[in-house]
Amino acid sequence: MGGGVSEALHRRRRARGARALLWSAAAVALWPSGARAGTAVTPGLRIGLEERYDSSALLVEAGAGQLMTKLSPQLGLDLRGHTFESTGWYAADLLLRHGSGTVSLDHRGQLKLLNRFSDRAWVDGKLSAWRVSDPTSLPRLGVATTLSPVLYGRAEAGAHALLADRWTAGIGYAFEGGRIYDGRSAAGFVHTPSLDAWYRLSRITDLGMELRVQQFIFAAESATAASGAATVRHHFTRQVHGMLRAGAGTFTGQGTPAPRPYPRLQLELGRDGERVDLGLVLGHDLMGASGFTTALWADYGSALVDWRVLEPLKLFAAASVYRNGHAPDAGFWPPGAPGAAQGYALAAGLEWKVTDLIAFKLQGNRYAQIGAAVPGAADLSLDVFSARVVVTPFDMARGKDW
Repeated sequence: MGGGVSEALHRRRRARGARALLWSAAAVALWPSGARAGTAVTPGLRIGLEERYDSSALLVEAGAGQLMTKLSPQLGLDLRGHTFESTGWYAADLLLRHGSGTVSLDHRGQLKLLNRFSDRAWVDGKLSAWRVSDPTSLPRLGVATTLSPVLYGRAEAGAHALLADRWTAGIGYAFEGGRIYDGRSAAGFVHTPSLDAWYRLSRITDLGMELRVQQFIFAAESATAASGAATVRHHFTRQVHGMLRAGAGTFTGQGTPAPRPYPRLQLELGRDGERVDLGLVLGHDLMGASGFTTALWADYGSALVDWRVLEPLKLFAAASVYRNGHAPDAGFWPPGAPGAAQGYALAAGLEWKVTDLIAFKLQGNRYAQIGAAVPGAADLSLDVFSARVVVTPFDMARGKDW
């Protein structure tokens, strides 16, 4: 687990650099869309105020205080035209840790873009970025068990075309990167170009094929994986849907000059209902950009339930588990194999929308990491309890996920 905190001057410089990069990307992605005639522009503003208790032993050791106040103004912009959609938001999180009086400023942001050239061809993209000192705000378990600032980002882009009545093909690219600013960790990246093709078997079933290459980079180390997979997507009912992807590939790097085989597997089940939403994901794959090593294999699973008890009141619960170790070892079995790190997260809470302007949220989380598969990755077990009020003066047209 990373320890130290960088000097104030360096932190301010990195924060300015992160903000400049984010706003430059926003200008490039959103300005061409906004310049077109007939564009509908919908701004959004949310302000969140949160009181939190965090039991992390890291906070005790650092004397940072386990009680925290978090103020989060969040700005959004939604652009829509006849052939395109573009959405972006940026949030600044001001964290005040009681007891120590330390204050930090975190940054989060996201951009989405969809442009249809015709009914048969389109491009889309998504960029998400976090520059945070609160590891629980990151979207992936095990990326950074540290109080040091973390820069983490994801990007996806793709172009697809309808080749025939039932056939769709496309190219894609995904990027993932992470850096822990603890004075000793190196940056890690994953570049993933891919090709895919889809065949509409029926109104409710699609069959797909994918070829994927991954390049893992960590400091001066690099590794490469190439794989193929077949996918089936099926709608069991109007509300219930599922996806199964299975395949295999080869991995080269990290002391394995000869290609080594590895399996790929992912299962998704979901239900989108008027009152109850359910989700389940299980899988096994290669991961990178962890901040600790070039590549890891990972077994992972997560489950989510949202229950809208009343129109203004929602209850939710989630659970996720993971287990990983050095690539290219296959993992899977046995569960207690040496060199494997395991962890889980639990969450439960309620959200009460008092009016269109004000909402309250109560939430409890449990995070646990057991064992360390790589040097520098320490155990992390903590409980987080929070109460949050959100004021939304004006909302975006698609403000559910911003």
